[in-house]
Amino acid sequence: MLRVFTDLGLQKRFERDGYITAPLYGRQELRALSELYSRLHRDPQQEFFPSTYSGNPEYRSIVDREIRAITETATEGLLYSTELRYASFIAKSPGPRGVVNVHQDMTLVDESAFSGINIWCPLEPTTQNNGALQVIPGSHRWIETYRGSTIRGTYDTLRSQIQARTMPVYLAAGEAIIFDQSIIHYSPQNFTARTRVVTNVFFTRREARFQTAWFDRASHEGVVELFEQEPDFISRFEQFGSDINARPRIGRSLGLFAYSFPQIDEALLDARCGVNTGA
Repeated sequence: MLRVFTDLGLQKRFERDGYITAPLYGRQELRALSELYSRLHRDPQQEFFPSTYSGNPEYRSIVDREIRAITETATEGLLYSTELRYASFIAKSPGPRGVVNVHQDMTLVDESAFSGINIWCPLEPTTQNNGALQVIPGSHRWIETYRGSTIRGTYDTLRSQIQARTMPVYLAAGEAIIFDQSIIHYSPQNFTARTRVVTNVFFTRREARFQTAWFDRASHEGVVELFEQEPDFISRFEQFGSDINARPRIGRSLGLFAYSFPQIDEALLDARCGVNTGA
């Protein structure tokens, strides 16, 4: 894995576990981000709402620009030879539809050479009641994968067993979990009366290009199609919140690549996590 942290101790922990936690925003930054969220979200949101789902490009651009400016200052000295590419809000309102099931985030770079990484930071403390992020440490490199909305997940046959082995990561306001996008994670329902708001900032090495993967379920078995995307891909991609399963309408196709659609089995899960008799 190419180095992404200035501190080599953090780098080693990240390579081993697939995530680290670190202080990110101070009191002033938290106040500015909370005010930004309140100004832009006067109407109630759906129970799980990433700002990338919005069909309003001006709104997405404001969110990206303002969060990224604050986060660039906050990460000075922390990151090594990297670039913050896109920033968003993720809001989880109370209710059962706010559950985000076990998943790995979509492939956004060539992971044979680079890592796509999220900085996920709550504006108030996360707890067992408001939908704290839960992860399986080390699961970011169990199996080499392509990931996208139409690609079968490695976890599909064992979702409940995998979820039972996730570990909650409780964070203070302004404390971030920085995680490899291929780590297995999920977040449960928000049982409180308040919307849990986090910022999520994607970064990678400066030299990495955006690359996405798509599977044509109707026509192509055993292969995925890869697309090289421009640096402004996330801000221009209109399909996140609508027809995400359709073939990407932007980007340059790199062609079809063989893929075996690997699955995590119980033997691998037990070997990596230990036998969970209560699963």
